[in-house]
Amino acid sequence: MKDLGVFNLPLNQIHRNPYQPRVNFDENKLRELAENIRINGLLQPIVVRKIEENKYIIIAGERRYRAHQILKRDTIKARVIECDDRTAYELTLLENIQREDLSLLEEARGYKYLKEQFNYKLEDLSKVTGKSVSNISNIMSILDEPEEIQEFVNKGVLTLAAYVWIKKLPNKQEKLNLLRKLEKEEIKRTNIKHYVNRICNAYEIAEKLGISVEDVLKRKGKAGRFDIKTHIIPEDLRFYFIGDYGFDAKDIEYLPSKRLLYSAFTIMHDKSIAKQFSSVLLNRDKLDGLFLDCGAFTCMKHKQWSFFSKIDELIAFYENTKPEICTSLDIPTFPFLFEHWKITPQEAIEMTIKNAIKFRDWKPSFKTTKVFVLQGNNKEEYLECLRRYIDLKIFEQDNIALAFGGIATTSLKNQVEWISYVTKSKEFQEIKDKLQFVHGFGVGNPERIVTLYQLGVNSFDAVTTIIITNTGGYWLRNGKVARHIIHESPLTRKVRFYFNAVSFWGQLTEKFAKLKGININEEQEKISLKEVEDVSNTETYRDTTEES
Repeated sequence: MKDLGVFNLPLNQIHRNPYQPRVNFDENKLRELAENIRINGLLQPIVVRKIEENKYIIIAGERRYRAHQILKRDTIKARVIECDDRTAYELTLLENIQREDLSLLEEARGYKYLKEQFNYKLEDLSKVTGKSVSNISNIMSILDEPEEIQEFVNKGVLTLAAYVWIKKLPNKQEKLNLLRKLEKEEIKRTNIKHYVNRICNAYEIAEKLGISVEDVLKRKGKAGRFDIKTHIIPEDLRFYFIGDYGFDAKDIEYLPSKRLLYSAFTIMHDKSIAKQFSSVLLNRDKLDGLFLDCGAFTCMKHKQWSFFSKIDELIAFYENTKPEICTSLDIPTFPFLFEHWKITPQEAIEMTIKNAIKFRDWKPSFKTTKVFVLQGNNKEEYLECLRRYIDLKIFEQDNIALAFGGIATTSLKNQVEWISYVTKSKEFQEIKDKLQFVHGFGVGNPERIVTLYQLGVNSFDAVTTIIITNTGGYWLRNGKVARHIIHESPLTRKVRFYFNAVSFWGQLTEKFAKLKGININEEQEKISLKEVEDVSNTETYRDTTEES
């Protein structure tokens, strides 16, 4: 490029750049500029490219040139340069971008021209303009949209910030629906992300379940919304859905948390469950985690006392199935067991410790987390069990977790009292950083999960959402068991399975939202949350709308 200097050139020798990306000029603003030039003069010369003698093309300053035409001036001060076509177009585009004079469509067309005519890559455009590659890519992708959508750019409705989300919508009609809502101010721009995610989720769910998108969007759970706000539930919280008689490997994709817990005892002693579990193992890649509990509670219910001495068989089973998490063989301290097995609580604890020693000494051939379960009838016995584990140097190993057993059937008050007594002890404080997680067996009530999470328990399981049998069976909802008398079709069962799972997860999300003081439903009044008191005094967060 060569600078020839500044001259007063006749307006009739200057021509508009045919490749000027800008096509729209606001007449009112042009008149305002003309008036400013009439009063103050032209403060900055325009830039023109010399094509031939007495013929120039505007590179920068077309608005100033048009203002002079409005003022009926004969000449204009201009800096004259000589350059090739590529440099000329590049300078024209840059001048408009820097002044923010271009609409998104005009800017997109400018990038496209440089790319097609001069083989610019996105990286080249990024270096020239100073904008990121992703930013330029998003701008250019607007040109791929139908004209009806591009028209909203000219209306000032479609901005780049909005388009980054709107382009994720699955089809033209959904994009137009949102743009019309924005135009009529029926939706706030701050809500665009949520709206888009909700629609995209609905299409994904409809495809999975074989139902219409309209049916998905009409269906509301207890929280009054279908989508799941995963960021509200703490990242370190794990929830395992228990695989029961009605669960099928195909159901994995419908679970909001793709973590499953199975009872080793049940698989080892029930062929139907073993068959079902085998199909889950074949679909292991779909799971985020497989947790195998020893199945002590189920074993006790079936009065299979001999199983409690089969820690070697349990370890062999773990070696065959290779779960990400497995538990030691603990003995529940329930009156039922003492009454029918004729042993004392202390004998049960001693058997738990004896099994824990073998479990401690086992060197898995695969990567897994070994869970040691606390048992007891009161807070003192729980803490004493922890002390015994510490004496065995269990927590000096890697990949160890702790669990509270026998708490599923007790009251929330007892759960809070016993768990807080342990987690606030100096013994627990000394080993807590060595633990992968702390699990609460059988705690599936969303309210209790939130309460116990505050005490340091961050992993839970339960048959909470649904108990489904292959003939239509049962499921739990709001703490009540309902029975289906009429046989369900596969589609009906699938839909019910999914919506109940989402309903449960939505309730859990709602509880954590209240704990954090977040309003997850803008149509509801803002939730006022009282401060959470010291959990050691048992005055933890409670939702009085769902007392059980």
